[in-house]
Amino acid sequence: MYLPKSQIVENKYTNGQDFSRSDDGSDYVGFYWLDSKGRAFSGKNPTDLPSISLLPQIEESGEEAPDPLSNSSSWVTDYDPKITSKTPGVVPQRYIPKPTEDNYDIGEFQRYFTKKTNQNIYFEISEKDFKDLNNKNKRLQWQLYQGISLPWQISGDKELVYTTNKNIVRQTEEQQRLPGFSRIFREDYLQYYKK
Repeated sequence: MYLPKSQIVENKYTNGQDFSRSDDGSDYVGFYWLDSKGRAFSGKNPTDLPSISLLPQIEESGEEAPDPLSNSSSWVTDYDPKITSKTPGVVPQRYIPKPTEDNYDIGEFQRYFTKKTNQNIYFEISEKDFKDLNNKNKRLQWQLYQGISLPWQISGDKELVYTTNKNIVRQTEEQQRLPGFSRIFREDYLQYYKK
């Protein structure tokens, strides 16, 4: 693909916090280039193949990543006007669960995640945000996010806990068609485990 140099920005670099790959949803680390519409692609320039389309990630604040081609902090979106309003609600907040002693006695607790409906971006959320997403509560931007719930083993035989959690994640990924969901666990299926 040939693009005039005046219509691209070459040799940009990201450490993995700006974009995810469109093909598998994983964090992208490396060189990238931008076209005249602000779209990002892997490689130093259009001739550096393979050129994979990159998707902007959500920052910790819950806001969209800024447009790298401008100094403006707004990001252009193509959302259907029917899903926007004067008070669109807020983005579900990232959450770190804290299992209780009762959870450890039982051996498991419920974890909640969300996926942005138009991108393979996942993060953990609270039970309240999960319920509000499913109930289409106007407090949240429920039109743009999907709730995911799964049981998580935290005590018992270590190998069995690891295998059970891994299988639950893989099964959830397949049944709910969540590309790249298992990657967010980074093979750590013993999170929150205690003997």
